[in-house]
Amino acid sequence: MRSKNKRAVLFLAFCILTAGTTGLFYWAMENPALSEWTQSLLSYIPSLTDAETPEEEQAIASVGSETESEKEPLWIVSSSSPESSEETEPKDPYPWNLFLVGPKNPLQEGSEGVFLSWQGIEVDSRILQPLKNLLNGAAMDGVYLFPYLGYEAPKSNSDTSETESSEEDSSSEISSEEPFAIDSPVSEKLLPWEESEHSTGLAVDFSQSPDTFFQSEEYVWLQEHAAEYGFILRYPWGKEDITGVSFAPQHFRYVGKEAAMEMKEKGLCLEEYREEYSKEED
Repeated sequence: MRSKNKRAVLFLAFCILTAGTTGLFYWAMENPALSEWTQSLLSYIPSLTDAETPEEEQAIASVGSETESEKEPLWIVSSSSPESSEETEPKDPYPWNLFLVGPKNPLQEGSEGVFLSWQGIEVDSRILQPLKNLLNGAAMDGVYLFPYLGYEAPKSNSDTSETESSEEDSSSEISSEEPFAIDSPVSEKLLPWEESEHSTGLAVDFSQSPDTFFQSEEYVWLQEHAAEYGFILRYPWGKEDITGVSFAPQHFRYVGKEAAMEMKEKGLCLEEYREEYSKEED
């Protein structure tokens, strides 16, 4: 009998303690002064709270930091910065493959390129693969082309003075017979370095003797197929008054396949094609 009364008393005490603890908990949560303390205390009791694990809290914190960084970037490019300045825009509105160098368009100072050596010549790195394709295509047709001259470095002062003196001597001899007109075309071989396409590495000469090359099967093949690989006869017959350079059958220039095919179809030289290109862009 005593054991039953003891159990009843313990059970009643347990109920009173549980009810008191629960009431105290809710009273503490309702009380602003104790609410923050109670929540921090509960954060250490996983069974009574749904708080995230430390890994989850770190992930949430990182997401929040990324959101803030998107709202406030670390740097902003000013509208007056060099990247957006109009002064940094290239003066030549044409792409590199339509770059023009000639008697009226000397190479500008500061122009640079990356040149690769192949088969004894140097060319602009961007035309090396098209040039290889051209030679392979000719070989498949039984025609073997041998590049003679590609990129040509500027001459030293001593070489330049000797060239100028020899040109003066030859010009004096010619002037005694019949003077040239001012707009007479110039031989491609006599162009100054800054007016020669060999200063750019975008052109290749396939012979040292233009007169004999003009009558060769290599020249005939190039006339027919060079455009398929992006190359054109840079100084064609009948365009001397536009190019300022006399007919040069050995000199072929890379302009890209699309431009070369259109120039061949319409019978245009580079100067004429650039003029049409600028009109289309406008």
